[in-house]
Amino acid sequence: GAILSKLTEEFAQRSAGEEFANDVTILFCGPKKSGKTSIVDRFINPTKDEKDQPKPTVALDYKFARYATDGSSSKVLAHIYDLGGDEANENLINVPISTSTVGNMVLAITLDLSEPHSCIQNLEKWLQLLRSQVDKSLQALAQENPQGMLQLEAQRALRANSYAEHADRGLINLFPVPVVIFGAKWDVLAADADPEKRKNLCRAPKGGLPEQLDHSKPICVAAGKDSVAGIGLPASGQASDRAWREYVQHLFPDPSPSHKGKRTDADQVQEELYKYPESSIDGMVEQRVEELQQYRRQVERNQRLASEGIEGNKVLTVAA
Repeated sequence: GAILSKLTEEFAQRSAGEEFANDVTILFCGPKKSGKTSIVDRFINPTKDEKDQPKPTVALDYKFARYATDGSSSKVLAHIYDLGGDEANENLINVPISTSTVGNMVLAITLDLSEPHSCIQNLEKWLQLLRSQVDKSLQALAQENPQGMLQLEAQRALRANSYAEHADRGLINLFPVPVVIFGAKWDVLAADADPEKRKNLCRAPKGGLPEQLDHSKPICVAAGKDSVAGIGLPASGQASDRAWREYVQHLFPDPSPSHKGKRTDADQVQEELYKYPESSIDGMVEQRVEELQQYRRQVERNQRLASEGIEGNKVLTVAA
């Protein structure tokens, strides 16, 4: 009680040199071809030509950028990770989400609005995966760095306090770290879906979007600026996650339901390798696995170098 209150005050007044203060780690994740890399590139270079299409991310890309904060001469170093959308890459989230980064972590989930039938399913999947990894990192941090964990608890208390007067405070289950949800390819959705369907898709995410925002245009809402009353209810009259999921599935049925549960690209390649064993190919596969492990170590090393002010390589990729 009193100790946490004091830590909360100290956290609010901490200097830029304290733990977790100057670096921020951002992880972009989501399904394949949902626009993650395009958003990252535009974040780093706002003037980039839209016609310059980025190459798909193979596994996990790392970039960094420095930004001056308002009213301060110091710069914030942003470590930016772009996770490839193939399911085989999901175990790589433990690289950017760790005990050393969870204190200043922002998670960005990108959804593909050109495939509206998959948006809610993908959102729920990524929220579950990310929460699991964040919780693991927080548990490990509590063991390795109790003082750092106390600072994080103070930070989380400040965030929770900002919802003390919210109309839905009894329903809110705060995510352990800040989360931003991007709905990319709005132009495709606007061209293909009628206005009523667009509006309901925008209302569906938990903690979603107020009806008073113009759903005929790209919309944006900050955390805590919405409410269940403002969002409204699905056709069933219930505001549960399941009710919204089923309603969106009704509005946007999967055009290829026979493909549910299909194998990933990595699974299919692995199956083919088992069918046709060949020593030279098997050796190459083992080499690629080793290269992936080396890549993960290099990503972690580059992050440390960036934190120390050493430029190094700004972009890392795995050879295809």
